[in-house]
Amino acid sequence: MGFCRNILPGGSKTPFPAGYKFKTGELAKSSSATFSIPSGCIPLTLKVVANGSGSWSDPWITIKDNNDKNIFYLHPGKNNEVNYSIGTPVDLMSLYNWDFDALATVNKFTVSNNKSSWTLSIVAWLEKAGA
Repeated sequence: MGFCRNILPGGSKTPFPAGYKFKTGELAKSSSATFSIPSGCIPLTLKVVANGSGSWSDPWITIKDNNDKNIFYLHPGKNNEVNYSIGTPVDLMSLYNWDFDALATVNKFTVSNNKSSWTLSIVAWLEKAGA
């Protein structure tokens, strides 16, 4: 069936920008408050692993990119005692409406938190061919 082939621009075999290769695995991983993306790469999927415990209004975690776009927010609620552990992918392509030019401007994530620990990793990305 040629459906997918017919919707891609100019007979392309990939929906991604020319000159980039789609990669999966673990490009980069960080637990610091600022997470820089390697140059020549466009992040597509960010994996967030977070856990914490506390009471009432904490713990919480917020992740923004360098364009001040909210990427991830978790606030488990205001119970007497909260314990959580989460591992979830964040689809950056959808957050940027498949606008690769805009997504290519993302070069850093910043984490704000209260009594949370986290690890961020890029698990799908576009890499400049020949890089």
